[in-house]
Amino acid sequence: MNDGAVGTDLTITSSITDGSGLSSMILAKSGFGTLELGGTTANTYSGNTDLQQGSLFLNKTPGTNAIGATLTVGAANVDGGFAGSRVVKWGASDQMPDYLAAVTINITGKLDLNGFDETIGNLDGQTALTINSGIIDTGEGTLTIHGNIVATGATGAGLWTPEVAARISGNLDLGGVVTTIDIADRSPLAADLIIDADISGTGGFNKVGTGVLLLSGNNTYSGATYLTAGHLAMGSDTAFGVSNVYLPTTGTSLLAYDGTRVLGNTTFAGAVTINLVGGNNIGGGGNAIVFAGPVNLTSGTTTFNVAIAGTAEFLGGIGETFGASNLSKSGFGTLVISSAATYSGATTINQNGGAIVLTDQGALYNTSSITINTGGELVVNNQIANKSNRVSDVAGITLSGGTLTLIGKEGEASAESFGIVLLSDNSSSAIHSVVSTTAGSEAEWHFESLDRGEIGQLGGEFVRFVGRGQDIGASGGNRVSFTVAPSRMNGIIDIAVIDNASTGLNFATHHTAGRTTGSGFFGLLDVYDATTAALPELVALGGTFANTLAGAVATTNVRLNSSEAISGPITANALLLADGSIVVSGAHELTLASGLIASDGTGSSITVDTLTLNGLTSNIYVNDHSDLTVSSGVGGTAGQISEIQRFTLGGTPTDASTTFTLTFSGQTTAAITWSATAATTASNIQSALEALGNIGAGNVSVVANSTLNFDIFFQGALANLNVANMTTALVNAAGATSQAVNEVIAGNPGVLGKQGTGTLTFDGTNPNTFGGTARINEGTLIAAKDTAFGAATGDVIVSFGASVGLSGGLNIAAETITLFGNGESNTAAARPLRNLDGTNTWQGNVVLGTNRTAMDIADGSELIINGIISGAAGINKFGTGTLELGGSSGNTLNSTTVVWDGMLELNKTIGVALNGSLTVGDHIGASNTDMVKFLGSNQISTTAAVVLNSTASLDLNGFDQTTGAVTLFVGPQASSSLSTGAGTLTMNGNLTLSVIRGGTTTAVPATISGNLAIGGASARTLTVDTSLAAEELTISAVVSDAASGWTKASAGRLALTNANTYTGTTTVGAGELVVRHSQALGTGAGGTVVNSANNSAVGNGSLILDGSGGDLTIVGESLRLNTINNNGNNGQGFLLSGALRNIAGNNTWQGDVLL
Repeated sequence: MNDGAVGTDLTITSSITDGSGLSSMILAKSGFGTLELGGTTANTYSGNTDLQQGSLFLNKTPGTNAIGATLTVGAANVDGGFAGSRVVKWGASDQMPDYLAAVTINITGKLDLNGFDETIGNLDGQTALTINSGIIDTGEGTLTIHGNIVATGATGAGLWTPEVAARISGNLDLGGVVTTIDIADRSPLAADLIIDADISGTGGFNKVGTGVLLLSGNNTYSGATYLTAGHLAMGSDTAFGVSNVYLPTTGTSLLAYDGTRVLGNTTFAGAVTINLVGGNNIGGGGNAIVFAGPVNLTSGTTTFNVAIAGTAEFLGGIGETFGASNLSKSGFGTLVISSAATYSGATTINQNGGAIVLTDQGALYNTSSITINTGGELVVNNQIANKSNRVSDVAGITLSGGTLTLIGKEGEASAESFGIVLLSDNSSSAIHSVVSTTAGSEAEWHFESLDRGEIGQLGGEFVRFVGRGQDIGASGGNRVSFTVAPSRMNGIIDIAVIDNASTGLNFATHHTAGRTTGSGFFGLLDVYDATTAALPELVALGGTFANTLAGAVATTNVRLNSSEAISGPITANALLLADGSIVVSGAHELTLASGLIASDGTGSSITVDTLTLNGLTSNIYVNDHSDLTVSSGVGGTAGQISEIQRFTLGGTPTDASTTFTLTFSGQTTAAITWSATAATTASNIQSALEALGNIGAGNVSVVANSTLNFDIFFQGALANLNVANMTTALVNAAGATSQAVNEVIAGNPGVLGKQGTGTLTFDGTNPNTFGGTARINEGTLIAAKDTAFGAATGDVIVSFGASVGLSGGLNIAAETITLFGNGESNTAAARPLRNLDGTNTWQGNVVLGTNRTAMDIADGSELIINGIISGAAGINKFGTGTLELGGSSGNTLNSTTVVWDGMLELNKTIGVALNGSLTVGDHIGASNTDMVKFLGSNQISTTAAVVLNSTASLDLNGFDQTTGAVTLFVGPQASSSLSTGAGTLTMNGNLTLSVIRGGTTTAVPATISGNLAIGGASARTLTVDTSLAAEELTISAVVSDAASGWTKASAGRLALTNANTYTGTTTVGAGELVVRHSQALGTGAGGTVVNSANNSAVGNGSLILDGSGGDLTIVGESLRLNTINNNGNNGQGFLLSGALRNIAGNNTWQGDVLL
């Protein structure tokens, strides 16, 4: 029907039926006019009603069907019109069958109930409504749906139609059962289906599919809400009606849109990870969700991930339903608990896990334990309500690089008691205490104990106490106390410092001065200075305090406020450099018995000849926004520890009759005789062990604790090693009933810990000789000399959030470095391995400890790694400099390596440089700015997938390589390139050319040059997507092999420009294949086939002859031009341009052509 100027163009009031003897007849409406189906008699035709153009007006008597069965509104073709241009409009209620009448709304379609009511549906469990970017508006009317809803991923963008979400407005009734709402993801959109209609009914829904469903109505439905897949967004506080909300699936998201959303529903969360508030890649706009209703953890561990700078508040409490449940927090956003949480499992704040804040009435009454990892924080905030029992007194707190922050109530006295605080080995943690300076403000935070963990294991633990508002101290209003106080060495806690707002950085100690006997408190944390050092309790420990190194002894703790030159060898207990710009100099040795150095401010340095650190665990702490340079040769034991194993006999052994053996690393002693004289038994054990070839004389020492209990000390050649545990057996029991060997202290070569978020630099000409492991737990350690990490027998471990920088043309000996953390960080300072300047070589091994560990190579610099790179993680290569993976042993890492910037060179002489897949480029900048270059053949796994983003270049540099699938990109500003030189790339997978954001009209095509072998026993597919440019992929390489043939797929253009030698069949499945050389299609043995799609101009293939560089003569190549049927666009080529097209030159096809 043509469009009339006024009113409707055709009204049919009679009954429309199926023809005699026919069924399922279709009514198709085309033309831009309006068809009205009116009257008082039902239409009974049983096929689909298809509104292709214009409008359809349904105006039968209410309750009389104007539509006999299913309904389709609008065109699926994106160029078929603009959004909402094909309209079905109601003139009365109930114009369709309630069941077996599914509705499909396509991109250009709109359903307008015009204020009337309608019920549509299908059988329960089947699709009732499919909406492909379409629109439904009920006005004041209500649409009732029996069956499921599907929103597809079909694009809504075209010549007339911008990319939009499907939308349902007005009033929606889900009926009385659970409706499945299946939404596909269309990544450009913040939401894929928007229901701002008011949803009512006793039914609920189950959200599936990876897309985003946004609910913005004043909803009252009472059935259950299930988020089984994808993302569910709240655009109103009543988004979920009065239903219970169930979160059973990992990776799903509950999002807030357009501001803070308050969820009053009861929520159940399983042992899954739930994203809250918003996400980095799924849109949103809201920054807070308040769970005003109760949240129940149903089992296992529920992880709440707040991935943006937003807040998820639990105002209605957090409980559990089926036994002890755990809660963990991820993402750098904040989780606020403002009402009692009663779950009884563990609480964990993960790495970079942001904060959990206990405020108002918030408490963790029953949690069994709390763990705070690096980048995580637990905040006990009394600013709103002054509660004194927010955390269970028996819940242990493990600080594993995280922060515990305690905030007092202004103008009042605050208090909280905690259980044991355990400092994890090899971590630098913090306890912050914030107490207002307002009159009446004070706080005391009490801990059962501060536990160093397993002394004699790896060590490296450290804690800083931070006092803000009022200073932390024993006599002020900001107090920290312990029932079992931490150990002190010469008066100070050698694994701690206090950083106060007014007095700055200080040594830490504790004492009982001012406490009454029997108060139950055995230590008040305090700064260690001249005043506290004079307390009798601390004097008895033997420590002293001084502000100069001159005259210091091994028990002196020195806090320097200005520079000092030592005039001879000095031994002190600990050294603190206050206020910055302090230089400790002198051509002599400075020894620190505790191994503790603390530094505050910038510009400080230690330039003495030798700095010896003799602590159980030696620590160099550099405060926030501070730096310290050590140009001395750093030596000492660095906390080296020898192993102790304890042998125990049970029962009543018989003197000179009971015998036993000990086995060490596969070697067993002769029978050892027990004696009633303990020293004799100890001597017998030592002699028997020294007789073993793998122990030897002088390498063990045995001490009797009793006649039945003996400690075996490993020493000499076995000192400072974590040796194998011994086993034991009775030979002649003679009254003995049991025997055992247990490890008392695990030997290790000690730790030198870099603590604090400031920067420590090791430079100078004197070598560092310290033994043991260098642990960079916080901040940055810059190595500016080859021996920065001490003896080559030690390892280097970089903790999550910390960084090692290499500077000045170093050659680091065969030390192993283990890298943890921040593999995805966009902040260079947080990347665990950084090449700052020069060409630096790491000869040792590299262990990758976490998800794609970052290496940052500064512009103009190069890092060469010749050791073995291992671990389950891959590499994130940042920086515009060059990273070379060399050496004579293959790397074993098997995860994806991503080159974000600069150059990666692969130069293994034996084995492969990369076992996992390889991705190059970040789509930012010009072509060929992110590069991989081969310096030898076979550098990656032969099955590895290779992805070259639009800014990427892969250069085989004349060498050979076999890969799995290969993916290239055309972007808005750049396109991939792959070159082999004289070498050959053998591709044992398919090739894909993808387009980012449509490319541009001026984008150059991606290119492959050199030699390309299409390998494998099966046919390969070269998928080339279309862009705004004329051509997407140019292969100038000589293409060989392809014995099983290959197919050009998708709508893009691929050009072949060289004399190719492959033998298999060439199939143009879709899009365009351009021939620019007479032998571009290979030897001709396999022939060429051009296919068509089923009635789709876009899906047809075209073979294009381009003789612009010289006339083409195709010899011996058969050509088959296929169609599927005689309908529509078949056989007419891509976009109806011709299945075979000659665009330039006088070209000749000498082979057979079959139509």
